[in-house]
Amino acid sequence: MFVVVDPFLDALADDVIAGRTSKRDFGRAVIWMEPSRLVGTLLAQALLLPSAIAIAWVAGVI
Repeated sequence: MFVVVDPFLDALADDVIAGRTSKRDFGRAVIWMEPSRLVGTLLAQALLLPSAIAIAWVAGVI
């Protein structure tokens, strides 16, 4: 999905081409995008089971 469509990087690439942003800033954005996605995925996985348990508990109370 990252390679196919990423609106933020697409807009940033347009800014680099137009000269409103430097190539260095674009490179930093690309480098930090992947670790942030990984952290987000790990956080989502860590919250999945506790959230499912909480939803099941609320459903049982209702």
